Amino acid sequence: MAEIDRTALIEQLDALLDEDDAKALAAAREAGRIVSSAGLSWDDVLFPVAANDTVDDDDTGPKVDLSELPDDESGQIEMLLARTDLNDDTRDDLQTFKQDIANGSLADEDRRYLRALIERIGKS
Repeated sequence: MAEIDRTALIEQLDALLDEDDAKALAAAREAGRIVSSAGLSWDDVLFPVAANDTVDDDDTGPKVDLSELPDDESGQIEMLLARTDLNDDTRDDLQTFKQDIANGSLADEDRRYLRALIERIGKS
């Protein structure tokens, strides 16, 4: 996977606001080309996984089977926290999400992060 040319992508995204529909369409197509030529999807671009969000290779115990994922986010977080291969930053994020849910709210971006984490870990 190639590295994305962030500057060029932002220029094309800014050009989407052009009053000339042809220019805006050309900018959309160029933005798509920049993303795909980097071997990325729009999901990768919009919801990137930070380097410190990776799963540690140090496995000190059994991994949790995510094939039987609970329907509720609290249960999902508990299942993830039971894993032994999460790094400290990810574990801290999950603890914060758990507290947010207990307080009655989980931000949409945190909900997306949780889903992305479950999908990524489920593939490992």
